[in-house]
Amino acid sequence: MFFADPVATFTTLAEAAAPDATLVFSCFANRAANRWATEIITATGGNADAPATTAPGPFAFADPTYVANILQKSGWHAASPERVEFAYRAGKGTDPVTDAVDYLRRIGPAASAIRDAAPEERERHIARLTQVCERYCDGDTVEFPAAAWIWTARKSSE
Repeated sequence: MFFADPVATFTTLAEAAAPDATLVFSCFANRAANRWATEIITATGGNADAPATTAPGPFAFADPTYVANILQKSGWHAASPERVEFAYRAGKGTDPVTDAVDYLRRIGPAASAIRDAAPEERERHIARLTQVCERYCDGDTVEFPAAAWIWTARKSSE
């Protein structure tokens, strides 16, 4: 998740929610379970094995204990999260690889690596990103194995 102060964010949601409101959200599970991230980080010169962090980002909420603590502190009673594995579709259509590369150049770990690279390195990043997308292309889609947590919480009555 992308919150500088997640407790404050979820407290604001709890304060705005109706009594007995239900909150449902998803967040990515650990980075290693999300090939769209690990493969792309590696392709663009990053360290896919870097230690997990709770800093704002796509994997900030990967640790269920951390998230449960945030929800409890902010006025929510959370059930245990459900882990869901799914296909993360990055591209589709008649040229799914180009579609995926265009998409991944706009968001996620490839976007900043490509944007911040020197011109010659930028081209190498794009070429490696294209190769990764080609490996995950099946027919008219580019899909990566992915995993997320589905959280359900009820507003505390306290």
